[in-house]
Amino acid sequence: MGGLLTLLLILLTFLFTEDTSTETFVNDHFIKDNGEITTYMTSDDILSESIGLYMEYLVETEQKQAFDEQAALVRTKMDDGFIYWRFNAEANANASVDDLRIMRAFYGAHALWQEETYQTLGNEIKQFILSEQVKNNLIVDYYDMKSLMTANEVHLSYIDGRALRNFFPNNIQQAHTDILKRVSDDPFFLRYISLSKRNIRIRKKLI
Repeated sequence: MGGLLTLLLILLTFLFTEDTSTETFVNDHFIKDNGEITTYMTSDDILSESIGLYMEYLVETEQKQAFDEQAALVRTKMDDGFIYWRFNAEANANASVDDLRIMRAFYGAHALWQEETYQTLGNEIKQFILSEQVKNNLIVDYYDMKSLMTANEVHLSYIDGRALRNFFPNNIQQAHTDILKRVSDDPFFLRYISLSKRNIRIRKKLI
């Protein structure tokens, strides 16, 4: 979704060095005066994907003030743990991959700065996922607030192993592990699984 910004934030988070040129570029071109992080240089789109990646980076680099700005934005757009995937335009659904990342960022912030608010916000997101987005012990891709319908698919790219460590009992984590064990190095790539009422149907797509 996020294109260039997503790539930059991933580089910042996982390849962080003392060189701050990438961070400066993000601050200059993607951060608005009010602290909101846009997804594209030429638009004002604000996505939960970008915010989650940025919050994760801010925890890693211990930038509390900037983290609190993003946390405040999330709180204004969060409805009992539900986070719309797009903040400043019409959207009805969330995206579990983004919500899990934001949840994990809140837990990381709580561990780092010992503020209970972070823990509370992380718990709200986790509780919504548990109550509305778990089928067969798997966290499905989204929940649609308008139709009150839940997805019947789990994309493997949405599975966040680190976030799953926060779910107890561990049957949810084990269910996702079992799915990932089905991935092989044959010419077909396991992209997602489709859940039905009676079984789990596996869909594969050529790389």
